[in-house]
Amino acid sequence: MMLGLSIIAGLAVVLLANARSSRQQSVRVALEAQRFADLLGRLNGHFRRAELTVDWQKVDAAGDITETGLLVRQFALEAQGEEPLPVERVVIPGSAVRIDALLLTFTGAVIPDFSVARDTRLILFGHVYGNGESRSDYFSFMARDQVPAAARVHGDRTTHGETLFWNYAWEFIRGADQQGQPPKSAVQVTWLPAASRVLRRGLLYTAIASADGVTISESDDRRILNDIRTSIEQQDSAPRPN
Repeated sequence: MMLGLSIIAGLAVVLLANARSSRQQSVRVALEAQRFADLLGRLNGHFRRAELTVDWQKVDAAGDITETGLLVRQFALEAQGEEPLPVERVVIPGSAVRIDALLLTFTGAVIPDFSVARDTRLILFGHVYGNGESRSDYFSFMARDQVPAAARVHGDRTTHGETLFWNYAWEFIRGADQQGQPPKSAVQVTWLPAASRVLRRGLLYTAIASADGVTISESDDRRILNDIRTSIEQQDSAPRPN
């Protein structure tokens, strides 16, 4: 009899623990869904910003620049404002850089699972490249089939929900790249024309991507230039994951 009561009590404890764990999981899922909805609200139609500067240049015997090394960073749009993402090293041929961007328009035909994205327009930087460079050699801000770094709920990781969402979006991006844009696609994919700029050492270049396209301006803001170089030095000196 006592053994039977002990088993029943043990089962009750397990059931209560499972119920509590299930409730906690539901709360976490709902919280992440709200955070994702908030992120889409911030990004909807908002311009994106990136900064770049020349790190080094190679010059041939005739004095022509044959190759340029760049330090590039883009910004995420957090609840508190823009936050810089890690600095990337990019190498392009020559001295003229080109930067393009992607506009994703989520229409009312988006499937119910992602209805939160309906009537949302997301602008994201696409590529950095040089004149005459093969598309396969472009530096891409958007790793294929991955959640873009500038569109994550959490900068250092991705959630299951946003991974599913971007799997869905990438189907349309790949389809548009391979077959062209269907006229009534649930996600309209528009590659915005690239902006071009001849680069000089010691200057800061700011790229702005909006629904109207990409622009690149220049300045000599020493504070930001120093911040970019400090950031890349800190990244280089940080311990590498095993």
